Amino acid sequence: MNGYFYLEHTQDALNLVIVPPTEGGEAVTYDEIIAYLQTQSIFEVDNKVIRALVNETGAGNHVGKIGAPIEQRQKEMCVMELAADRMTLTARFYAPSSDGGRLSRTEIIQMMRDRGIRFGFDDDAIAQQMTMPVYMTPIVLAKGQPAKEGHDGSIKYHFTTNFDNKPARNPDGSVDFHSLNTISHCKEGHLLAELIKEVKGEPGTTVLGENLQPKPVKPVHLKYGKNVKISEDRMTLYAEIDGHVSLLGGKVVVSDVYEVDDVGPSTGNIESLGSVIVNGTVQSGYSIKAHANVEVRGIVEAAQIEAGGNIVLERGMNGMGKGTLTAGGSIVSRFFENCTVKSGSYIEADSVLHSFLSATDTINIDGRKGFIAGGSVRATKQVSCRILGSSMGSETLAEVGVDPEQKTHFQELHKEMLELQKNLKQIRPIIISLSQKVKEGTKLTQEQIKYLQQLMQLNEQQSSRLDVVEAEYDEFEEALRGASSAAVIVKQEAFAGTKISISDASMILKQTVSRCKFVYEKGEIRTRTI
Repeated sequence: MNGYFYLEHTQDALNLVIVPPTEGGEAVTYDEIIAYLQTQSIFEVDNKVIRALVNETGAGNHVGKIGAPIEQRQKEMCVMELAADRMTLTARFYAPSSDGGRLSRTEIIQMMRDRGIRFGFDDDAIAQQMTMPVYMTPIVLAKGQPAKEGHDGSIKYHFTTNFDNKPARNPDGSVDFHSLNTISHCKEGHLLAELIKEVKGEPGTTVLGENLQPKPVKPVHLKYGKNVKISEDRMTLYAEIDGHVSLLGGKVVVSDVYEVDDVGPSTGNIESLGSVIVNGTVQSGYSIKAHANVEVRGIVEAAQIEAGGNIVLERGMNGMGKGTLTAGGSIVSRFFENCTVKSGSYIEADSVLHSFLSATDTINIDGRKGFIAGGSVRATKQVSCRILGSSMGSETLAEVGVDPEQKTHFQELHKEMLELQKNLKQIRPIIISLSQKVKEGTKLTQEQIKYLQQLMQLNEQQSSRLDVVEAEYDEFEEALRGASSAAVIVKQEAFAGTKISISDASMILKQTVSRCKFVYEKGEIRTRTI
């Protein structure tokens, strides 16, 4: 319990009594005593005596004369403080003088009402203070009811959808293509996905009686395509045939696997609603388009391959400047040479020569050779390799982080969000005030009613817009945080002339560096040893 003090009146003196703290409570301070005396308009006191009493360490109460006797008596005093979030009202009581009076429950309640408290009165805390008073210790007299947040709807998938499961490596550093497991097989009737419904939150109330709305929750719906059926309650998805299941553009799809020896004059271009497996070569000038995955076990020449899922090349691609690979998921290959590669997840290979690679996640060229020479590699989170650039001076760019245009949009969103918050902060107190008058029976004029209706409509519109802006802002903020932690990692050598770009900063290496990590700090690219 904290220590406290009170005034004692005698015929000959005004005494100060200090009660020491117990069980590790806080001691009375000189400044708090002086502040209290000033509130009671008591100025003619002996400050030296007060300091001595505060500093006294003996057992029992510390008592001393601090002034001449006075007629006024000090009633119990209460100082109340409303929390910044308006969810609690805290009181600090000061003891009455030896012959002063206590505050009544009615007086305490009235003081709370005078502070605007309308909700959450803690009757037990008030009763406890009335029967067993505690002084100079914060006591919560009113508590608001926090809004109970709900949660967004979600979908539980019963097959592999995580494209971040990167392949294992053989002891020599090459990709273990046998461990990729890029296809999720299913049987007719198998459960593929189930919907978890959104749960709406519950409103709360501040101690001032203000309504606290929980964050809006987002519902989701099961999306499905070919060879998938949905249950009558639209809560689960099942396979209609034996095959393999993929998540393509948010839709669950089951399809067969189309398998050929080579892609060339004998097959022509291939289009498949499922996956495609090529046991041999994809020749120059031909294309493969698959809604799901593509796996090629031979060489890919100057061809075009497009997959809604993953692309796996067990040998690699020599694109002759014309070959392209585009995947909604990951792309794994032994090598890329003179080609353009775009992945919606990550890219993994042993080597890259004069090619242009882009991935929304990471690019890892970390095999036995592990070099990137010529062209450019771009990833949101990380580019990792053994050797970057070339001693022959091949122009090479490694870029990670957020696009500058995205960053500008992020700043515009922040500005709009602050403006909406400012407007709502001005509108809502007026709505609360006018609504309270109506509840109390005050009749509003036609102009006031029209004004209230306009404000409520504006509040709804701007609140709705703020929800949208905040959601998009959070997404961009997460992307920017990712940009600040993005890195280019070189485990052996990065040659002079190589260009490094992170977020909105860039640099050209003036000399060859070894075993290093390029990171973004305070608007600049810095080199760290690994």
